[in-house]
Amino acid sequence: MKGDAVKRVYTMLPEGLEGIPASLRPLRQWVLWRYEERDGSFTKVPYAPGGGRAKVNDPSTWGTLEEVFPLLEEGGFDGIGLVLCQGGGIVGLDLDWKAWTGEGLPPVVEKVAAHLGSYTEWSPSRRGAHILLRGVKPGGRSKASLGEGVELEIYAERRFLTFTGLRWSGYPKDLVEAQEKLEELYQEIFRPRFITPERNQTVPGTSPKRLRALLETYAQKIATTPEGSRHLTLVRYARAAGGLIPHGLDPQETEATLVAAATKAGLPEREAREAVRWGLEVGQSLPLELGNHEKDLFRKPGIFRKPNYEESVSCLSQESILCKHAVARSLRKRRGWLR
Repeated sequence: MKGDAVKRVYTMLPEGLEGIPASLRPLRQWVLWRYEERDGSFTKVPYAPGGGRAKVNDPSTWGTLEEVFPLLEEGGFDGIGLVLCQGGGIVGLDLDWKAWTGEGLPPVVEKVAAHLGSYTEWSPSRRGAHILLRGVKPGGRSKASLGEGVELEIYAERRFLTFTGLRWSGYPKDLVEAQEKLEELYQEIFRPRFITPERNQTVPGTSPKRLRALLETYAQKIATTPEGSRHLTLVRYARAAGGLIPHGLDPQETEATLVAAATKAGLPEREAREAVRWGLEVGQSLPLELGNHEKDLFRKPGIFRKPNYEESVSCLSQESILCKHAVARSLRKRRGWLR
């Protein structure tokens, strides 16, 4: 036990089961947890209501609220948690600001919570918050630093979040569908790693055969990606393909080709299609500049490498390069997520 943690955390559920969002109460995705010391620090370890440790990839080790709540009342555990699972339609955001040196709530945390506008509660430490919403995680990346000592993690599966019931005043009592707002936030934080073109315009002379060859190259890369990096690779190449659509690549053909490659690699079709559509949408806002620099932009290790300005931007004036950086900086600060 971490001090008198059982009593302290249990009092964080002041309304008992009634304080838990109504849509979550029927779920069989609940576990218990307690603090355990590892390598000199405490970590939260999940336990199954039937005994033994719970596993985030094994539903047989989860239970209902009716099963876990009495065990929490009996003592021996520090709290309850909700397991996020594939296809559940729930996305959880974990905000942590233990490194924050200012007073009160970090402004960036308030901005994120207000933007999403869904169920938000304090974490057990009170130096963090959890936001739960209805939606689908837009991409494969999960962790980011928002500055000011604030760290963000986003998950939709294979993760459990502690649940305190300490809802933020003024926020919804239940989960809200916030897919569009989540995608806006995700795009702002996890910006595409493509080369930003100087001008958003079609490059004359781009042939359909050339575009098709690039699409087939992307599909081959996706289809041969090993397990563990399939989702992230799919999102990256979907973004790249989206950058070719303004040059004349057919959107429907592109989506079908990439989804087929992803399913060949072993991804479920629904997950693949959602990732491809998001990637294509983002990519279309960042058209890839082909022109005379195609060999430089597309050579290994891929279009995701940092641009070599001596090679691919040598024809630009110093003034246009400075303007390009100014625009990029302005975009990053547009909504104020990052400093």
